[in-house]
Amino acid sequence: MVNLECLTLESVNLKDSIFQGLVRLERIELIDCYFNHFKSESFRYVSNLEGLIITRPKRYANIKFEELVKLKWLNLVELPDYLKSFNFEKRPTFILELSNLTYLKIEFYIFTSIIPEWFSRIPKLKTLDLSESQSIQLKKESFSFLRNLTSLCLRYNRISQFDDGV
Repeated sequence: MVNLECLTLESVNLKDSIFQGLVRLERIELIDCYFNHFKSESFRYVSNLEGLIITRPKRYANIKFEELVKLKWLNLVELPDYLKSFNFEKRPTFILELSNLTYLKIEFYIFTSIIPEWFSRIPKLKTLDLSESQSIQLKKESFSFLRNLTSLCLRYNRISQFDDGV
């Protein structure tokens, strides 16, 4: 067993067993990595993971993070073009079951509004960063499930609606 706590990979073709034996890993940063042979179940090897950064993934599949029950921060930056206009009227699948998440950054997505139910299962969220997300509407009810939210970052957005009380 390797005692690594932090791992950064760049331009790597990820395989299912890539994290096997890295049970002490607490942070992973994946930059320009290929996900075409990677399955979400591979995260079971890093069940102690607290932080994950994915930047410019290549051949990104529908990665889910439900195996990462201890994950406290998730940073998704420059996801592929076909995800940039993903229909977010439905809850994004990658934040369904992240109940310990305190920091979430989703950059370069196209949001039109924030649906309150997206965050119903991540009540501990303190920081939400939706930078460079195009046009966005912020309604008071958008944050009704985020009782612990103390920081909201909306850099480089066109705010089309900003209700009182937000």
